Amino acid sequence: MRAGGRAGCHGGNELLALGIAVMLAAMTPQTAAAVRDYHSPIPLFTSGAEAAVHGLRDLAQNWSQGLADQVGGMSCSW
Repeated sequence: MRAGGRAGCHGGNELLALGIAVMLAAMTPQTAAAVRDYHSPIPLFTSGAEAAVHGLRDLAQNWSQGLADQVGGMSCSW
């Protein structure tokens, strides 16, 4: 479920998209109720910003190491 993090973190009652999806018949009322009542079995981040910090935590180090590995295997004859 793509909205699982949002619904689990902030509660499904805050998701305007659920009401719109039901009105447009893109989602059944039963599915919307399941999303609204969703509770994650694992702890979730309290905000998108907190999740982004976690997701980007090792990016700089991994990016630098990957670049060094690529450049380290290259040779230049000029």
